[in-house]
Amino acid sequence: MSEHISDIIKNYLKKIDQDAQKRDTINNLISQILDEYTKKQTQIISIGQKEVVFGVGSSSVLYNFNLHKKEILKTIKDSIIGIEDIKVKIQQ
Repeated sequence: MSEHISDIIKNYLKKIDQDAQKRDTINNLISQILDEYTKKQTQIISIGQKEVVFGVGSSSVLYNFNLHKKEILKTIKDSIIGIEDIKVKIQQ
């Protein structure tokens, strides 16, 4: 009844690979929308089942990100099934 350890490891590595692919896809999408300064100051904190959380370096970057938030969300929704929301936080 219990899974073999190699199956557990294989499933875990598969999930990590899928998460890495999602991160790469999202980074490529936002790099097409955001300006260079905002792009450098923005990073993905987490990718959940229904939302992506971004971290930004300052309030000015947060403002610039929010100007494009609807466009970013629409682009991500079109590319990755299941993502319904994005959140942005200022990181220290």
